[in-house]
Amino acid sequence: MASTNYTPTNFGWQDWTDNVDRVQAGGNNGFNARFQALQAEFPLIADAIAQLNAALAALSQPPPSTVTRTLTPNLLTTAANGWAYLPGVAVKPPTQTAAHGMMPVELPNGATVQTLKATGTVTGAGSLRIALVRQGIAGDASATDQLVQLTPTGNPFSLVANAGAQFASVDTTQFRYYITALLDNAAAGDTVQIAAFQITYQTGS
Repeated sequence: MASTNYTPTNFGWQDWTDNVDRVQAGGNNGFNARFQALQAEFPLIADAIAQLNAALAALSQPPPSTVTRTLTPNLLTTAANGWAYLPGVAVKPPTQTAAHGMMPVELPNGATVQTLKATGTVTGAGSLRIALVRQGIAGDASATDQLVQLTPTGNPFSLVANAGAQFASVDTTQFRYYITALLDNAAAGDTVQIAAFQITYQTGS
């Protein structure tokens, strides 16, 4: 922390001497000069107090902290076909070629989202898209922004992507946040499973 010092610059009291000094308004030793010097000290004192307040405010702020939240898929159905479940895992039902779902996510206000990660399994040529989304609290279903999107492939997959800077700052006063998992064009016999989501964000300044 930078030091904060105050040293009087303009004013230093000098005693008047009886029968030597003349009490007067003007001159280097008059009332006007002395009180003007005193007045000039006030901005310097105010600046020192402002520096001290800023230093105390900085001490009260917690240091930046990086947090990773690991989430088990619990996807609400958002289309005709939803996800099924095994213990701890979201799966495409064997006879379906698509599965759409979403799950709400709680993030701390003021945090900065850094990455989204997903793990699981995809076999076949189906298209799986996983995204972290924000939506305004007004409820307009068309007004959404994607913070991060993943397009996982592979058996197994473990995919991570960085959040774009435009929407990375979390504002829970204006937006709610959720993860979407949308699978389309899979074959009925394909295996598609989502094991976990991970969101990494930074708190503090």
